[in-house]
Amino acid sequence: MSRAFCSLGLGLLLLGLAGPAWATAVWPVIALPEQAQRASVGQQVEARGVPMRLQAFEWAVPMAQALAWFQRQLGADAVLAPLAGGGQVLGRMQGPHYLSVQLQATVGGVKGVAAVSDMAAAWRDRASYAALRERWERRLGYGAQTQGLTLSQDPGKESLHWVASHPDTVQGTVQRLRAELLAEGFRLEREVSVDDSQPRQLPRGSNLWFAAPGREAIVVVTPGPSGGSTVVMNVVTQQGSPR
Repeated sequence: MSRAFCSLGLGLLLLGLAGPAWATAVWPVIALPEQAQRASVGQQVEARGVPMRLQAFEWAVPMAQALAWFQRQLGADAVLAPLAGGGQVLGRMQGPHYLSVQLQATVGGVKGVAAVSDMAAAWRDRASYAALRERWERRLGYGAQTQGLTLSQDPGKESLHWVASHPDTVQGTVQRLRAELLAEGFRLEREVSVDDSQPRQLPRGSNLWFAAPGREAIVVVTPGPSGGSTVVMNVVTQQGSPR
């Protein structure tokens, strides 16, 4: 898989997601060209409380050709708009679902994400999204602000990716999160601190690895861009284990 493809997947994780509800009626499917190289982004994801099904892909054709192909797939009602940082997005409503295709030019063609979003479920479950976000912010303490919360499902497991900021120092934030996770039954398996004098194989700041029955967590706490600290946490929960 190319570096551009991996960057696209990381960008998706940082959209800012959450929410536990996945049930919906029949999902529409956006067809991809047979020649496109595809990658899994998880069976289902929620972005800002919106349940989504995603297909990431790369296609070795010019942007104009890709846009024309997906315009035919989505129909004349699809609206074309520019993306921040370059690229284009096509989108339209289909019943309770919003269908969209994001495209960005690459050296060898285009990379993109086809997304089907369940807007009706998002409206029903908006309280669940807010509750999950607030739950994680309480763990971090007063002043915490969620920058992104991602929940994705794959067979047998659920993955949560949380990005947040806090006005406290890296050390203070680490102490608070360590205590919270230990109280939830996690055990600390490894902790590594990295400063500017060390090679950057790991992010600058504190890197912690936790485990519990049916769960594992990786926490990275780094200095914030404007002071305070930034938290990036990944939690993987096996099916049937408490979240």
